[in-house]
Amino acid sequence: MADKIQPEDGIVKESYFVGQDNGVYVDIKSAPDWSEPAFHLTKCHINYASNGLFLKGMRQVFVTGNLFYCHNEGGSRWKHLGTPVTETTSTDVNLVYASDVIISGNQFTEPASPRRVAIDISEKSANILIKGNIFNFDGTGIRNRSTKTSYCFDNVWNGEPSFSLGFKRIQDETGKLKLNK
Repeated sequence: MADKIQPEDGIVKESYFVGQDNGVYVDIKSAPDWSEPAFHLTKCHINYASNGLFLKGMRQVFVTGNLFYCHNEGGSRWKHLGTPVTETTSTDVNLVYASDVIISGNQFTEPASPRRVAIDISEKSANILIKGNIFNFDGTGIRNRSTKTSYCFDNVWNGEPSFSLGFKRIQDETGKLKLNK
């Protein structure tokens, strides 16, 4: 009997992705057995239009110490471009199918379209810890659509100087995101 081939662990560190449609795009599969893989994204600089980090089929994920900013700038109040808002929703960390994820020590900053979402937790994702990040842009900080409980603690919302005029911290569609008050 042949060995079953499985996805293995991965790491992207100290890298520079600028002007990309997708910064880091990981699409393993829709229904992993969750025994593997683990994934790390650390100390990267990501400037993107659609997705900064796209994860599908990942478990045991660490997103730490990265800078995310978006070059989909249509409607950006910070740049005062006068350009219309595009139909595209740009997403810094797009958790399509991911579990056991720690997102910590990142900066999500201008420029940005007001349709930008820093962290998008889909209905197929679970067990997310969002801690110690800086959110400072127009758009939405965290959008949660999962019915599984995730946690959000000790983040900085709108830095100094504040670039965000239309910023929404959290859009919790299921009410399952636990927050520190």
